Amino acid sequence: MRNFGETIRHIRTNRGIKQNELYTDILSKSYAIQFEKGLHDISFYLLLQILDRFPMEVDEFLYLHRDYQESESSWFYSSIGKFGNHNDLAALKKFKQDYLSKYPNSEHQEERLLQIDFRVEQLTFYYATGEIVGGTVEPQIKEDIQKLLRNIQAWTMEDYRFFCNVMDLVDIFDMPQYFKLLLNSIDQYKDFEDGKPIICTLLINGMTKLIFSNMLEEAVKILPVLNDFTKEINQMFYRNYYFFFKALVSLLKGNQDAIAKANRTIEIFRDLEYEFHAEIADRILKEILSEADIQN
Repeated sequence: MRNFGETIRHIRTNRGIKQNELYTDILSKSYAIQFEKGLHDISFYLLLQILDRFPMEVDEFLYLHRDYQESESSWFYSSIGKFGNHNDLAALKKFKQDYLSKYPNSEHQEERLLQIDFRVEQLTFYYATGEIVGGTVEPQIKEDIQKLLRNIQAWTMEDYRFFCNVMDLVDIFDMPQYFKLLLNSIDQYKDFEDGKPIICTLLINGMTKLIFSNMLEEAVKILPVLNDFTKEINQMFYRNYYFFFKALVSLLKGNQDAIAKANRTIEIFRDLEYEFHAEIADRILKEILSEADIQN
């Protein structure tokens, strides 16, 4: 991979910007020349100043720097999400080999391989029994994942993603404490647009687990947070989930008129061709109605 300076030079020349226009009051002429040749590094602070002159966001710069490729984290989580959500066991097993081949020396290899192994264990059991249950996972995988969760000190996006993928292994009686910690830290990311899909997915998974564990009081605490994170127009997909869970909570409190509202959100998923999510929401609603002995 080329040096940051070489990427900056590529962007600068493509946009017809002269060196003195870009580097004045940031780098000396001689240092800028060496930087663009890949012979000198600069601080992140100076890199931000240079990018601001284009202007260009850091995420876009890194995307260009990687030759229009996703980061390791983005590639990993988009892939495991795609194969896992479609219950594609063969693709998940292949993905594990692809990951090891593409990132053999990754600093995050341990936790990412654990996430793949966990999902493979779940799907293997699912194909054999028709159910997905955390208790069927190999004890060593479960122990390693729970150890990693316990060692998290300050929650970041990477930690949110990890927790979201392994939530089924968290003891239901520990869930309130985890979400108490999470809800305190999540608020700091309310203006971080790139993180909202991750946080929304985490909240949706948490709502599902808490509702099915008859912990309605805890689920209700998550609902207003999901509401706050889904008010922008680019969050419409997650907004529909918010209204789905709002209807479920109302239904569980005895309001049978909420059934129609829940069904409407399922139809919206179908109209938008999110068939997988329509099926998941429909299954959740039917199980709740069945347990409550209510006709849909």
